[in-house]
Amino acid sequence: MDITLENIRKEENRRINESGSSARLSFEDGAFWGIANANQIKTVSHDKKIVYIIGSLKNPEIPLIANQLRELGFEVFDDWHSVSPNGDDLWKDYEMKRGRTYEEALNGWHAHNVFNFDKKHIDNSDIGVLIMPAGKSAFLELGYMIGQGKPGFILMDDQERYDVMVLFTEVTGGSVCFSIETLKENLKTLL
Repeated sequence: MDITLENIRKEENRRINESGSSARLSFEDGAFWGIANANQIKTVSHDKKIVYIIGSLKNPEIPLIANQLRELGFEVFDDWHSVSPNGDDLWKDYEMKRGRTYEEALNGWHAHNVFNFDKKHIDNSDIGVLIMPAGKSAFLELGYMIGQGKPGFILMDDQERYDVMVLFTEVTGGSVCFSIETLKENLKTLL
């Protein structure tokens, strides 16, 4: 048998079938995904709207705000926040130690893996919520979601700098919110 991802998938699925498990391996979007025991995995409820939280790794409020949105009845994706608050800095240091430029690092395995992970979950989400403060990547993610026709919201922190273009959130039924209470009220209308 040729050693290809497709043949590996077929062989592993044959073994899984023999074991009586209902788990399957699939080749999807160029990534090899395997589930050892489907009974141990909490599945995502597909009857709930999915909110993708966008923000900064350095913002400790992300999981707390995500929990408040879960209490409203949404499925909330904020798993990207489990990385170290210094994750981006550590990646930069690692790449610099390897003698790689930013351009070279962007073409590396790590950058593509992280990008594809985030993009997959952004694509699977129904609503985007950007929690300030946030950087350039966050605004690119929210803009991408709005460009797909998905409602986008921004939860503002302080208003040190005024910016008119946040009104793009209104194009798809989102808004700029100046309190968590306002964000929650606006999101409730989408349940």
